[in-house]
Amino acid sequence: MFREGILFIFLLEHIRSNLRRPDCNEFTQCRSRCGSTISPPYSCACDSSCSFFGDCCKDYTEECTQDILPSILQSRSSLFSCRTQGSTGKYALSHCPQNTSPDCPHSLLCELITDPPAFHPIWKLFFKNQFCVLCWVEQNVTEELKLVLDNHADSRICVPDLKECSKTSGSNYLRKKCNSYIQPILVQMYVGEELVESVYRNIDCFVQLYVDE
Repeated sequence: MFREGILFIFLLEHIRSNLRRPDCNEFTQCRSRCGSTISPPYSCACDSSCSFFGDCCKDYTEECTQDILPSILQSRSSLFSCRTQGSTGKYALSHCPQNTSPDCPHSLLCELITDPPAFHPIWKLFFKNQFCVLCWVEQNVTEELKLVLDNHADSRICVPDLKECSKTSGSNYLRKKCNSYIQPILVQMYVGEELVESVYRNIDCFVQLYVDE
């Protein structure tokens, strides 16, 4: 147990030191990129919709303050997941609208079923499954849907396979930090005798999952 604690602290400090290296941060910054979305090799966005999707670079508010959206438009990242499409990913609506009625019969199935994905031909949006589509169609969420469409969720590129924060445990403060920006980190940890590699969306997601319990 003592050895694992030392290893964990060493790993965390190693990650922090790597994040300070310019070559590691080159493609996760907004400097000279204000107005840009995610486009390989850049793994985070610096446009006016990044707060909506939670895919801003960490320095977005420092470098692109003129683009900050009113708070009413910010933080709908919990509605989306990133599905692999080719070498990048596309956003899919993976949860029912925020004001979904508790009586909605499709809400639980939208949450639990992962495949197959569904596509709405009129909205040109991907959904995690057909039950998520039914949630959005039947709840008549005109304003919420307008926000999704106005922020161009149909054409926005995302980074798939990033480990997210826990939605059920840990502090709300770290959960919000985790969901607010992207600065991917590679974490190598031993699980038994096996070395497992995971890519987290940022160091706060790693801390929220493994430290703040």
